[in-house]
Amino acid sequence: MRAKARQVDIRPKRGRIPPEKMPRSELKYLLYEASVQEAADDAEILESLYRRLRKKKPQIFREDFCGTFKLSCEWVKRGPKHRALCLDIDSEPLAYGKKVHLQSLSAHARERIQVFRKNVMSLTQPKADLIAACNFSYWIFKDRQKLVQYFKKAYKSLASDGLFFLDSVGGTEMIEPHEDQENYRVKGMKFTYIWRCDEFNPVKNEGHYSISFKLPRTREWKKAFEYDWRAWTIPELRECLREAGFRDSCVFWEGDAKGGGGNGEFHITEKEENSAVWIAYVVGIK
Repeated sequence: MRAKARQVDIRPKRGRIPPEKMPRSELKYLLYEASVQEAADDAEILESLYRRLRKKKPQIFREDFCGTFKLSCEWVKRGPKHRALCLDIDSEPLAYGKKVHLQSLSAHARERIQVFRKNVMSLTQPKADLIAACNFSYWIFKDRQKLVQYFKKAYKSLASDGLFFLDSVGGTEMIEPHEDQENYRVKGMKFTYIWRCDEFNPVKNEGHYSISFKLPRTREWKKAFEYDWRAWTIPELRECLREAGFRDSCVFWEGDAKGGGGNGEFHITEKEENSAVWIAYVVGIK
């Protein structure tokens, strides 16, 4: 899967630890966010797509499998009434998010974000206008019954007119062993992002994927992140959403940029051509 085509260059401020001296437990999240995430853009896209369907502005956002919850921090920056609930069971990325992203917010913004070390099966209050499971994180659920159970919990945690966003990826590169590399820069340091599809089992539609990094003057940091996923298809997701109680669903498909990759613009569709890699949002409509 290709990394998003951009360059990040955040110059180190006086007194900040340079990347090469950061503990690896923190460095891997810095590199991940610089090469994979565009949190501010994603927050804008989610809000825009919600408004397109509901004709009003959402306020309460729940980020499932939130990791370092950078997306939620960008969400609360979007307005004084924007609130966020963040759920993840892994203490390490949550600790990084609290140290880096939460502390970068204003005092008022920090009051509008709640971070929970909780399973995404948890019911939460207040009920959210919008719940999102991004970066294909819900693919950890390999069993259909378990996936439907998760969708039911999300349904119950949504407001009466809430929307449930699942990002989805597909294409030939997701089902064939291969490697993609992109170069980035963060805090003045150049590095290489390496995405691999290590193996794929078409009988179960399951694959092993990994993210590695190559830093200056060092060997490759192999498998900084590893993923053992079931590659859920769009029809399967829509069927499971319906089974979980959502009255309808729709698909927002990302357009292609001229230089390759996605252009960040999404349109509702029921028919598209397959490609090496495509990105879409599958939306459960309550």
